[in-house]
Parts: sequence; structure tokens; C-alpha cells
Amino acid sequence: MPGQRLIVQRPLGVLVVVALVAVALLFGNLPFGNVLPAAAPPPASDVGRTTAATGLLDLATPACVAEAALSRVAVVAAPEPESRDEPASALTFRMTGAPPEDLHGVAFVRRKDGSTTEVAFENGSFVASNRATLDGVSLRAPGFAIAWPRLGTDAHVIEVPMRRAGEIRVRLVDTQGRPLAHRWIGMMCQGQTEASPPGVGYQANPRAVTDDDGIAMLENAVPGTHDVFAVRVAEWQPVQVHGLAVHAGAVTDCELVAEAVPQSLYGGFRFPRSAAPSLKGFANDVSSHIFACRDGRQYMLAFLGDEVRCIVKGMPGDLVTGSIVPIDYTGGGKQLPPVSTPITVTVGAVLDWHPIWVR
Repeated sequence: MPGQRLIVQRPLGVLVVVALVAVALLFGNLPFGNVLPAAAPPPASDVGRTTAATGLLDLATPACVAEAALSRVAVVAAPEPESRDEPASALTFRMTGAPPEDLHGVAFVRRKDGSTTEVAFENGSFVASNRATLDGVSLRAPGFAIAWPRLGTDAHVIEVPMRRAGEIRVRLVDTQGRPLAHRWIGMMCQGQTEASPPGVGYQANPRAVTDDDGIAMLENAVPGTHDVFAVRVAEWQPVQVHGLAVHAGAVTDCELVAEAVPQSLYGGFRFPRSAAPSLKGFANDVSSHIFACRDGRQYMLAFLGDEVRCIVKGMPGDLVTGSIVPIDYTGGGKQLPPVSTPITVTVGAVLDWHPIWVR
């Protein structure tokens, strides 16, 4: 009968749909794609009824079975991708000990690859990126001692107590009272007024260079007792003052008197610094080259303002011949072949040498 054939065909159509869903669940693909878009509500004749008591789908109708199964496939087939890129961890240094507006300056950042950068900070806070690569950080604010917070912590924020600093005004002269310009002055803390708090240290050896009047200002000095000194430079001997007291917010005056070797007992040579760009060093010391004599003696070169200077000691009238040679510090400090023509020095005079380089 026609009515019976209709009853048989309708369940058969539903079974076909359910079979397709089963294939999708087993093999992860539907014939029409991997991801199903959100389905629009079917016509009322094809969607199951909702019960008044629960508001849930009435699964009594075959169309609801197919709709529920297809919705399940859509959720499984479209997972959210997970992000594997996590930002590098930063480290924040929060400075205390003064109002935030007073704590501004420069952070010197050293990385494990040897690179260094200078970054300005303000309001008592500095953030260093990529903490895993940090090798050291120093915080320098005007009027405060230079702070070195320790990095051996897992904390994301490090509290840094800043300490008010003092200054030392140094005047360097020779025995005749004449100012000695372009000399580096150093200091070394022998004892702080207050012990350093846990987790932070304060730089105890600031340096400065004397101006044309022989004056140098040693700033950011942590309060305490310090030794102040000038090292040997050319014909001038080293000089040092012990036990100089430094107080927070105050300036302490100091005079250094450097003696020179008697003029008859030294000779040497000098030339413009611009004529020797390959010479490297720090402060007054040239560390990349020396003056090596034929008799085996070696003498240091020194930077003094715009000139390079070398002094040789001896008896009046002595002749000393040598050359400027580079030092290979990667090879144990051995001397490399000379880079200058031979230079002959007469003790008792300083030669204005015009550089002649051989390579």
C-alpha cells in the first residue's frame, strides 16, 4: 500500500544519514569537508520538539538523532590551535630609599654574550627584558651610590635600596703646585658607614679624570672611609691618601701631590694620539702595545689627553733603542712583530716623534 511504502522509506533515509555520521566519526572526514560550519536551525517539520519540562530536544524523532550527531562531529573536528610562543620573562628593579621622582638615571646592562647597553629609567623603576641573558645590572642615579643588585633570584621584582652618596673633589698637582691635567683619579672604599643590605652591593671605586686645573670630581661615593689615589703616569710617581671620610650629601676636598722623576734621569718620546688609532687601553694606560727595547727592557705607553707618551729611565746621556710592539693577550701575552720603525731615546730629553708604521 502507498501508506506502508512511505513508512518504510522515511526510516531508511534516516539510516543513510546516520551511516554517514558513523563513517565521519571513524575516519575523521565527512564527504563534504573537515570542519562543519554552525548549522542553521532546520525547518520545524525536520527538527525534534522540545519538552516543556526541560527545554531539551526530544530525540524521539529521527531528524534529531542526525542533528545531534552532526553537531558532535563539528565540535570534535575543529579544535583550537595552541600557541607555543611564550614571551621572554622580564625582570623589574624597583628602587627604594627616596621618593620615586628623585630616582631617575641610567641602568647599565651587561648580557652573557658580553654586550652592554645603557638604558634611561625614571620614577624608581627599571625593567630588563629577557632575564635569562642577564649577566649584571648597575643602577646609577644622581646623588646616590651606584647599586649592583644581585640577580640570583626567581622573583619577578627585585627591591633595590638606594643609598644617598657623597662626593670627593680632588686636586692633583706636582711638587711645584702646578696642576696635572688628564690624569685619572681612583678611589677604593675601605669601610662603609652602614653595612650593605642583603641582595645589593654598592660600587666602591668610582673614577674621574682631572681637567686643565687638575680637578677631578669623584661622584656616587658610598658613605664611609676611602683611599684616594693617582697611579704612575709617565714620569710622575703614584700618590695616595688614606682614610678619607665621605658623608651622604656632602663634598669632601682632597689634594694629591705627585712627584716626578728628576728630569735628568728620564727620557722618552711622545706623538699625537690621532696618529695611532690602533692603540687601545683604559684611563691613562695603553694595554694593547708596549715599547720593547733591544736590551730586553719594556716600558709602558700612556694616554695623556691628545698625546701618547712613553718615559724611559736611565742615566744622563744614555741611549735606548726599541720599537712599539703589540701584545697578543690571546696567546699568553707574547710580543708580536714590531709595528713601528726603531725609536732611539736619549735620557734627559723627550723626543717629539713622528710615527712611521711598518705595517
